[in-house]
Amino acid sequence: MTELIQLNKMTSREIAELTRKEHKNILQSIRTMEPAWEKIAGLKFQLGEYRDSNNQLRPEYHLTKRECLYIATKFNDEARAKLILRWEELENANHKVWTLEESLIHQLKLIHENKVLSAKIEEDRSKVVFADAVSGSDNSILVRQFAKVLSDDGFKIGQNRLFSWFREEGYINDNNEPYQNYVEQGLFEVVQRTVGAADQTFTVRTTKITGKGQTYFSKKLYESK
Repeated sequence: MTELIQLNKMTSREIAELTRKEHKNILQSIRTMEPAWEKIAGLKFQLGEYRDSNNQLRPEYHLTKRECLYIATKFNDEARAKLILRWEELENANHKVWTLEESLIHQLKLIHENKVLSAKIEEDRSKVVFADAVSGSDNSILVRQFAKVLSDDGFKIGQNRLFSWFREEGYINDNNEPYQNYVEQGLFEVVQRTVGAADQTFTVRTTKITGKGQTYFSKKLYESK
């Protein structure tokens, strides 16, 4: 069984393995239920990454016990029981009395893992360069970035197909810009910037999908499969 990221958290992959469900379906359930949780608890679920068998980065969630039990309300009785018993097993294991040597080894292991993770984050950050990067809300992403997120999660769709779907469903116009009512609903934002020299400039408008839009459109796309 996959390891815990922290002693007090469980990954969405472990939940999938424990309940014998597809990880992509667990991810979708979490994304669908997150807005209600954020509204009541005031917190988003922690999103992380792992490397698959092809050494590709994939998304996963790191959930506390109460977050897991909230997600489990969507499970059947057997799956929910498995999750509850697994948490009890983990909590009992975490309460064992460690020797001084075991405690020191555990602390050194955590320090090493944190250093490795920090180094990996810095390495990945230095590689992420978008030629057409624009300013905007922190949680808004480009359409092609959203297409990649969906593809990494098992819903294979490219940027062009995604733009076509948006047009067919009436969310954006032929210029690939969202209709105003969907901007007002908080699903899109249009970022505007000026490009060129002092004597010759022009305006570039870029469509981005907000965090709310990512949740909304993920659900719509999965329902259309």
